[in-house]
Amino acid sequence: MRPGTGANCSPPPGATPESVSYHPTSSESLARQVYAGSDFFLAPSVFEPCGLTPLIALKYGTIPVVRRTGGLADTVTDYVEDPAEGLGFVFVQRRVASMLSAVDNALAVYSRVPEMNCLQRRAMKADFSWRVPAREYLAMYEEALHSRSNVEVRRSIEQIGQPGHPSRPCPAPLPLALVHHANQFLITDGYKDREGLTSLVRGYSALLRMHEKYRVPLNLHFSGTLIEAIAWQHPWFLAEVRRLCDVGLVSLTGGTYSENILTAFDREYNRRQLLELFWLYRHHLGCAPGDLEICWVPERVWDTDRLAKVLTDPRLPNGGYRYVLLDDRLLYPSDGAHGVSDRLEFDGADPASPPPSDALRPYRIKGGKGLQVVPMSTRLRYWIPPADKSHWRSLARAAELPTAPGDDSILVYADDMERSAGVGPWHPSALGRYEEFLRWLATQPKLLPVNLSSWLRQRRRSPGVRVVERGTFVELANDWHAGEDYSGWSKDEAWAPYQEYLARARRVVADAEQAGAEPRLTALAWKHVLASGYETAWHDTDHPDRLPAAWAKAVASHGRAARVLAAAAVWFGRQARRLEAEMVDIDDDGAEELVMRSEHLFAVLAPEHGGRLVYLAYRGPNGGVLVIGNPTDDWNRQEELNTYMDVPANHPGGLADGGGVHDRYEVSIHWGDGIIVSELRNVQEDSPLFGLCKRAVLDDAVPSLLVAYDLPPGADGITVHTCLSPDYYRLLRHGVAELQRTGGTSWQGASNRATQVWVALADDEDSAWCDPEAPEPGHGVLISLRAQARSFHLLIGLGEINEEVAQETVKSARERLAALAARELTGDRA
Repeated sequence: MRPGTGANCSPPPGATPESVSYHPTSSESLARQVYAGSDFFLAPSVFEPCGLTPLIALKYGTIPVVRRTGGLADTVTDYVEDPAEGLGFVFVQRRVASMLSAVDNALAVYSRVPEMNCLQRRAMKADFSWRVPAREYLAMYEEALHSRSNVEVRRSIEQIGQPGHPSRPCPAPLPLALVHHANQFLITDGYKDREGLTSLVRGYSALLRMHEKYRVPLNLHFSGTLIEAIAWQHPWFLAEVRRLCDVGLVSLTGGTYSENILTAFDREYNRRQLLELFWLYRHHLGCAPGDLEICWVPERVWDTDRLAKVLTDPRLPNGGYRYVLLDDRLLYPSDGAHGVSDRLEFDGADPASPPPSDALRPYRIKGGKGLQVVPMSTRLRYWIPPADKSHWRSLARAAELPTAPGDDSILVYADDMERSAGVGPWHPSALGRYEEFLRWLATQPKLLPVNLSSWLRQRRRSPGVRVVERGTFVELANDWHAGEDYSGWSKDEAWAPYQEYLARARRVVADAEQAGAEPRLTALAWKHVLASGYETAWHDTDHPDRLPAAWAKAVASHGRAARVLAAAAVWFGRQARRLEAEMVDIDDDGAEELVMRSEHLFAVLAPEHGGRLVYLAYRGPNGGVLVIGNPTDDWNRQEELNTYMDVPANHPGGLADGGGVHDRYEVSIHWGDGIIVSELRNVQEDSPLFGLCKRAVLDDAVPSLLVAYDLPPGADGITVHTCLSPDYYRLLRHGVAELQRTGGTSWQGASNRATQVWVALADDEDSAWCDPEAPEPGHGVLISLRAQARSFHLLIGLGEINEEVAQETVKSARERLAALAARELTGDRA
């Protein structure tokens, strides 16, 4: 304080006494000197009917820093948001942090002298006289006369549009982008406690038809896992989406393959996630990578420092993303650096009120490698589809938000597609309410539905810069206690074992790749690891204790299956592959599996779970493929590996014996001349198949596995199911398009391009094909047989086959097994 200014106050320690002055006077001349001598004028008004003082400041080249309210909002445009037209620096929230953020922006420009001088000159030229408003009032009056009397507009009105008589343009309609996010795992149908894929796809399709009916453009994001599920069961829907993209009604938004929480993984893992979705979009939806400029961040969990670099990586097929869709609340700071939180105030605002104007435009993210944030409106999520009159009132108020031609304001609605389609956990009435909203929207002159990608490309204004702190949507951050950085869930002790499953599986696959493992099976192992990161660490939001969700634990638990795929890849990467068999816990589930290996085959059987063939991999002339086992498909809530899944029966594997799929077996291994026989004997005393023996025979001569069945005396025949997945990796990525059922009298199989796998029976034994008892599993063809004989054989093989070859191969393998038994060549190493 300066002495003699009427203030009796001592400066705080460390302050500069001559830096602040207080003058309790109304001297006009002094005020003009202060205006003229200042660089900035601070007006942090709570309300301001007029805002005359900033207008005076502008005339002196003193740049105003104001709160957006009343007359200040009408006169001072924000330089950060609009560098070409801005006159000052504007903040919105009634918080110290907001004000100081605007001051910081002003000081940043002040440090750049040429830019500051340019801004000052623009400020001094600003015209706030009555000339333009008078012409506008005159135009409005003449328009009223014209509408009442239907006479020509007078000459004075015509002069308004002439040079030298500028007028403000009429308000432009406010753009509205509708973004639907469709996300599911590789689910199927037949669940008892949740929706199946068919009901979801029907809902999606109904919603698309409504958009086509009302010609309202929409923007779609699909998770890669959902695309693969649909490509297997309902490929017609993807063709429908592709058609709507071709006619311009639908545009696509990119993202990750399995909606993994990006901040929970390393950059290389996330890069692989992004690449896989690019491939699926191109193959199934015809979307070129260059058309994908907007990224849907999984669960909108954002961290600029960790994610900007991977999303803008120029090595991505699109050269790097340009935009991210994030919740508008992330535009406001949450750190409380000045003792308050603008984000907290935003969250606590009236949810029925229109969003603040500064949350209606894209910004360049500070430190974001050029990435721009497109804010999705939190409040629109509450209003669409409208459920009551209050929602309709809020939508009507949003339609009245002021805009001007060239303005870059936009309303963005973005939420789960299931919500508007009325499927899954959402009420079926939602679809009808959504149609009512589309019908209303199509008649609104002040709202313009837009294709978000096209709108972003056509913007003329340069975006302002905004700090976007870590965060996510409000329910996840606050109500469900995941926190702004998701650590409340990702670092929950209850989730730690599952995160370790994922981490160890990733390391095993990476090590296999580094060691030169067979590339196609390595690619499948990577894909499985990526899928296992689906909705990482999601918790049960309906449970009062917010425990990790059962389905999320199951998905992560089965990430351990990547260890089997990596082991097969390593085996086939070897130059020498001698015949081997052993009992080993190959998948780290705590139980030993029977692993049989040869030059051509890698087989895994589960003695603790029905003695089933849970994996069969083959290396042929085109590389390694998985032909039995579909580990990436949905396991519902089942965490246990290799256990037969009853409802739905989505993972039968091979040699699934009716009435004994959960039985326990004991194993003995026998060697002969170029042959291995693994004998599995049923020891489940309460099972009707107690005492059943099946012997798996493997040799190096041919790519086939002979299985000899000996039924117990009390068994009245048996039904055996085997699920064939010829080249599972290709089935996942390409879907059902190239899959064909094959077969003859004595053999049944499936082919997928260059891979054919089959099951053959001996024509001199009492066994025959029968219809499967359950729907076909995900990414597999179910082959079922019924045998009445006490003893019979089946052969699982690869490659070309016909009736003659089938019988020769079955009988040759059967003879070798009989010769081994006759010579009693046993060498038990189990």
